[in-house]
Amino acid sequence: MPHLDLVAEEHVLHRLRELPEPEPAEGQVLVHVRAAGVNYADVLLKEDRYPQSPPLPYVHGSEIAGETVEGRRVVAFVRAQGGGYAERALADEEWVFDLPERATFEQGEIAVTLPTIEIPRSELEKGWGVLTASTHAGFVA
Repeated sequence: MPHLDLVAEEHVLHRLRELPEPEPAEGQVLVHVRAAGVNYADVLLKEDRYPQSPPLPYVHGSEIAGETVEGRRVVAFVRAQGGGYAERALADEEWVFDLPERATFEQGEIAVTLPTIEIPRSELEKGWGVLTASTHAGFVA
């Protein structure tokens, strides 16, 4: 079934376009997107200022929350392939996390990067500093 994507193309920053349904490869999950974040990398990509900009056409959006075909509520980081600003997006299984029932999809999307930046206190040594850059304004508690 075709779906709508917000696509960046040469000389056009955004265009709604109908594309074929994404087909998950082995190790990928198809997510019906219910919420997608806008982070600093997305802004830089939109402005063509990201250091490793992907080739065009490109569907923006790297942080999503939604449901899998099986009905599992998830948050996911779609990484370099993008695709979060679409009705459906593919994510690698290791970057898909369960969304607690008490959380909304919007709250879940905010928390997508938290599992990737969390450092257990037990791994820190006395005297170490931790720099956290480009963090979100909220998280699921």
